Amino acid sequence: MSDEHIAPPPQHDPTLDPDLALQAAARRLEQEYGDVADESTIERALHESYEEVAEGATVDTFLPLLAERNTREQLQDAAEAERAES
Repeated sequence: MSDEHIAPPPQHDPTLDPDLALQAAARRLEQEYGDVADESTIERALHESYEEVAEGATVDTFLPLLAERNTREQLQDAAEAERAES
């Protein structure tokens, strides 16, 4: 047997947990666009966007980020439309 050190298994990295990433994204979007949409609407749009980008994806590392960006664009469009109506 060798004297090489055997590394322990990697610890769970919560930054890679898609549920935690989506929760954090929802909080950010609610802070930015809470005047445009309520919490449940933002969360629903975020999860729908996540499902859309996840469909057929072969790598899932950045899916929460992509979902957040797509949802932010939707909310920006809604905010602009709301301002245009005013």
